[in-house]
Amino acid sequence: MLTLFDLLQLSSHQFAPEKCKLHLARPNDNGEHPLEVFKRGEFDEWQSLQRKRNFTRPFVAALVIMPGAKWLFAGIYSVDGQPESVPGARGTEFKYPLTKLDAAKAPSGRIVVEYDYRQRQSYPYAENHKDKLVVSEILSEAPSISDFKGFRDVDISLLDLQVIFNRSLPDWRAALSSVKGVYLITEPETGKAYIGKADGIEGFWGRFATYAKTLHGTNLGLIGRMEDIGVEVALNWRLTILEVVSLYASEKEVITRENFWKKVLMTHAPYGYNHN
Repeated sequence: MLTLFDLLQLSSHQFAPEKCKLHLARPNDNGEHPLEVFKRGEFDEWQSLQRKRNFTRPFVAALVIMPGAKWLFAGIYSVDGQPESVPGARGTEFKYPLTKLDAAKAPSGRIVVEYDYRQRQSYPYAENHKDKLVVSEILSEAPSISDFKGFRDVDISLLDLQVIFNRSLPDWRAALSSVKGVYLITEPETGKAYIGKADGIEGFWGRFATYAKTLHGTNLGLIGRMEDIGVEVALNWRLTILEVVSLYASEKEVITRENFWKKVLMTHAPYGYNHN
């Protein structure tokens, strides 16, 4: 059973658990999801600003919550001195001088740890949890949002979709606004799916905006499923585009193609989440 700290200490003996605090990064009160922040490439700056003096040891091992009781290792950081007191929205905050360190055996953004951690404390001492931080996967590359490559290549999570909309990525917006069509949302854990249509004047971009905001897109089947499994798991649902039609196609034409795909892929309840 390989743990995160096995890999960290293979990288350097200085990364002893007794010298580290964990940062188990979860969504904050502002609704910011740390995995979204990481994919934007802004995690280091985001982490450095704290409401309390949380980093009281030489090193911080940061992990970002993922769906399914998993955590992405964001990196190991040195704490380079005392924090600076800065004004924040809710009073004084603390800006820490942090430096991301190289850990050859535990590359940042690629180690996935499985740990069903449910305690409120987000900054525990590492030695109390080191044996439970079991490595479940080593990714080939760190999660990020790539440039739009084509409609046939759209295969993203709903968390990725939120990043795309929050940043209003111009290549994605231009492409998704240019066509209507039919899309598929799949739940990886069960394989069950929902098929929907984008038939408004803003094409896929206009329809997907609702999913970026709500995750369920106001669809009854997805709303019911989200109530069962929770938002964190729903962020892992996959979105892909099945068929593209002209932005000037009629509503009837789009509905016909939507019904075709519902029939072919058998997404009506109870096999899927389509209720009509």
